[in-house]
Amino acid sequence: MMETMTTTTADLYTPVLLTFIADTYRATYPEEQARIARAVALVEAGHVTLQPDGTALVKSQRGQAVYMVNGHCTCFNRTAKPFCKHRLAKTFARKLACLIRKARYAMYLDAVTGEQVLGLAWPSLDGGAIWYAPEAGNYITRMWSVRGPHEVVLLNHLDPEKG
Repeated sequence: MMETMTTTTADLYTPVLLTFIADTYRATYPEEQARIARAVALVEAGHVTLQPDGTALVKSQRGQAVYMVNGHCTCFNRTAKPFCKHRLAKTFARKLACLIRKARYAMYLDAVTGEQVLGLAWPSLDGGAIWYAPEAGNYITRMWSVRGPHEVVLLNHLDPEKG
């Protein structure tokens, strides 16, 4: 019997949001590019399970080990500065879940072409701006506010439970 997979809209936008999160860390920790890439790979592979108590279970990329991660990790590289890939993957997964809850379908009127552009909008991690990723494109644009030169019209929540 063939197993069927259900792809949600949140799944389709996950790579854009995860890239957005990882890029903020790449800018802050330029010397940690390899570790950030490994943490992204853990999240993309579905190896991070957030727990209701705030901890996470992070499955190893190799082997069957599963690490319990909170403010600390039990891996052999747990003393890595400023973090091991498992702690970083937990942080990315938590921020990704938060952005998916806050993200909205949106559209704005392109000032150059005059066309309505559909896509996804979400608040910045520091709460200072709205970010926007067009549906038909692979770039992210910073919108300073929902009112201004690029007025963003928020539509439905990305998370179907938010309606």
